[in-house]
Amino acid sequence: MKIRSVTYFLNPGWPFREAELRKAEEFNAAARPVFEKVGFEVQSMRLVSVPFPRLIKEFTSGEAVEFAQALEQAARQAGYGYAAAGPACLDSRKAIQHFLRCWLHQDVFSLV
Repeated sequence: MKIRSVTYFLNPGWPFREAELRKAEEFNAAARPVFEKVGFEVQSMRLVSVPFPRLIKEFTSGEAVEFAQALEQAARQAGYGYAAAGPACLDSRKAIQHFLRCWLHQDVFSLV
């Protein structure tokens, strides 16, 4: 049997709190071998933050790009295949506009 994705949810803060990123890395290193040991193939590991508008109070295009790039880099360094910037709440229209303009070419996504 295959597991499509094992997801680790975190509130990394912004700027990121190193302790939270270390926990995510430790989970990733431990989880895949446990599943594989009992016969499950893990197709991907995913890192997901809390909703990005809650992390970035004064949302600007530059900060959106910086956040996406930092999340992508942190996920890759921790061994995750991809990252998600958490859901975007519909009451965060300004943040969503920046998100759509700035993150089209990032390996980070969000659900709106």
